Amino acid sequence: LLAYTTEVVARTLRVERVSLWLFDETREKIECQDLFRHKPCEHARAPVRHPADFPVYFDTIEKGRCLAVDDALSDPVATEFAEVHLKPRGIGALLDAPLRMAGQVVGILCCEHVGESRHWRLDEENFLASVADYLALNIETDEHRRSREALACSLSKVHAAEDACHDLHEYIDTLMESTSEGIIGVDRDLRCTFVNQAAMDMLGFIAGEMQGRDIHRLIQHSSKDNKPLQKKDSKIVRSMNEGHGFRAESAVLWTKSNHCIHVRYSANPTYERGEISGAVLVFCNMSESVAMASQMDYLARHDALTGLLNRYEFDQCLNKALKGAKSKDERHVLFYMDLDQFKVVNDTSGHLAGDELLKLLSQVLQKEVRNGDTLARLGGDEFGVLLKNCDLNQAWQVSKKLQRAVRNFRFHIEDKTFSVGVSIGIVEITAYSQGDDVNVLSLADSACFLAKEEGRNRIHIYHRNDEDLARQHGEMQWVSRIQKAMEQDLLEIFCQRIVPVGRPNDGIGHVEVLVRMIGENGEMIPPGAFIPAAEHYNLMSELDRWVINHTFAWLRDNRQNMAHMITAINISGQSLGDEHFLDDLIAMLSSYDIAASSICFEITETAAVGNLSRAISFIKDLKSLGCKFALDDFGTGMSSFSYLKNLPVDYLKIDGSLVKDIATDAVNFSMVEAINQVGRVMGLQTIAEFVENQAILEKLEEIGIDYAQGFGVARPVSSKHFLP
Repeated sequence: LLAYTTEVVARTLRVERVSLWLFDETREKIECQDLFRHKPCEHARAPVRHPADFPVYFDTIEKGRCLAVDDALSDPVATEFAEVHLKPRGIGALLDAPLRMAGQVVGILCCEHVGESRHWRLDEENFLASVADYLALNIETDEHRRSREALACSLSKVHAAEDACHDLHEYIDTLMESTSEGIIGVDRDLRCTFVNQAAMDMLGFIAGEMQGRDIHRLIQHSSKDNKPLQKKDSKIVRSMNEGHGFRAESAVLWTKSNHCIHVRYSANPTYERGEISGAVLVFCNMSESVAMASQMDYLARHDALTGLLNRYEFDQCLNKALKGAKSKDERHVLFYMDLDQFKVVNDTSGHLAGDELLKLLSQVLQKEVRNGDTLARLGGDEFGVLLKNCDLNQAWQVSKKLQRAVRNFRFHIEDKTFSVGVSIGIVEITAYSQGDDVNVLSLADSACFLAKEEGRNRIHIYHRNDEDLARQHGEMQWVSRIQKAMEQDLLEIFCQRIVPVGRPNDGIGHVEVLVRMIGENGEMIPPGAFIPAAEHYNLMSELDRWVINHTFAWLRDNRQNMAHMITAINISGQSLGDEHFLDDLIAMLSSYDIAASSICFEITETAAVGNLSRAISFIKDLKSLGCKFALDDFGTGMSSFSYLKNLPVDYLKIDGSLVKDIATDAVNFSMVEAINQVGRVMGLQTIAEFVENQAILEKLEEIGIDYAQGFGVARPVSSKHFLP
């Protein structure tokens, strides 16, 4: 039971480690009864712990029904064992529930989430607390059972001894009537010789209806599925025939109303004058525990909010469908559904309202899928549907029905009425489907994303060689890699020198910082591989913060060497639109004590034009602190010169597409020359990008460009090896 329980809890709450601990009799030690580790899937034991070593934690666990620690490394309750237990195992969050018997904590059920911090939901806390109560009940019942079995053995010896004293008989009778476990005595023919009140209460008989009756025929005639149970197979009969006790962990007995109850029992022979004269049956009603186990199994497979199947069970169904498609040439269809405008409900009326909408809408969706199809909640406002033995034409009709049902659904709360839409991604599952359930579901998710991009409340069917989906799917793979790289510092700052053209260095050097990703094999991945995905999935603001933070840290650590350098850092359009970004940037300048005059921020022409007023305000605020600005990729826009006078920048960085051919293309030469002249008139210095050879550099000197940047003058190097 312990191993089953820890495994089910781990699967239900999606945690890596679940363990059960019990105090010893002295309460000076607490011992691990079972530790389930999800990866690898195994059961083990953990070392004994002493509560005196962790007083804050054990004092806290005594006071509540459940202890939820979202951030284990910073919460005072858990810091006592952070160094010895949490950090070595990468544990970021805890959810623990005490086991109580008669008001006293006798043990703890512990869930440990490996990874970053995690917010525990109320339904997760209630689930774990219920399981802990269930385990405490079982432990208490088990202790009663052991004492009753000891009592039964004593009773057998009393029956075997002719000279047993009357006081002992009375004592045993008192125990029999006061115990909560059923006790039935039988003779060699299985006729009832005695029965206590607990047994009669559980079975619904009175004493006169049982005494003298064949107990096997009365209460043990059949198994749970009504298959007849032969007398010779009864453990009561076997205990008399073989002369020793038997235990049954799971069996049924039949009541007077012909209903079965689940029981755990022991059967021991009784003696008279040294000969076996009968047997005693001691049993406890396990129906509630069996129901609890069934409920736990249900919770492990179903979503607690909607009652639909959950992600874990849906994955199992999807795996079976894939195997059926490949081995039996079956055809199925998978839907990935994401509600549109659901966030409006949460933001307007709160998460409880959002939960209520999901419950009601789940009932609507369930009515629209075919009998035998599988509908599941995959998480948040996302649903999955598996249509078995279905072709794309049928699936299209079902998807339209679901879309129409969602569109017609109205959610009323207080004085508000909400409507939502749904975007659906469709993938056909055939013998030719590639990969496992994760890959197929990921394709459906990508198709759903494209449906949203097409205008929301749309349906997108995945086809092999779908170029849009392939691009988007490829970008989605980069998303997790980018997030992992930022979290684990798998990005590296590179530096590329910017050099003066046709004149010596004036004492102030220039360098631009660039970012590279460190690949799985240690290779450097250029930004062109991952920046498009970061832009598409709104990660640029977070990436900009990482680059600025690590650049400022590098400048602080190399303050003396970089004292006469201006460092250029790129800022994306997404960061310009982030209302908190400017405050965060100013805070970082102050935190690292960086001289603002040594920093030049680069903003692309496209980003500046996209939100001109915001860009102007952003530039002015930072220039007031002493920062400099460069307008990057200048010269390719249709209105470059018309808005340039409104942007208070210091440098124009001429787009490399114009620069790289100026040695051979007269038009490009003229355009670069014109940009340089405009810059001169406005008092701006010019920087040419993509300077790849000496011929280009000579043309730039002829035009009068101030600075050059490119592989022809200086290649990017890691900041670790950069020498000013």
